[in-house]
Amino acid sequence: MLYDELRRSIPQLANLLLSAEEDKTKANAAGALSNLVRNSSNLCDDIVSEGAMQVWRYAELSFTAIEIS
Repeated sequence: MLYDELRRSIPQLANLLLSAEEDKTKANAAGALSNLVRNSSNLCDDIVSEGAMQVWRYAELSFTAIEIS
């Protein structure tokens, strides 16, 4: 099933949010995580259990702080 394949990408996307990658890469990873739950809630539990939701929120706050500066 497609969601089983997509599920494997969640840890890597979460790691990108905390890595030393460029802001554009981090924004793309955050967008990809958002897209995973846009049409179905099948991956919500996986995103939460991997800590990706907390990481995504941290990255969102960091990007906002950078934009305000």
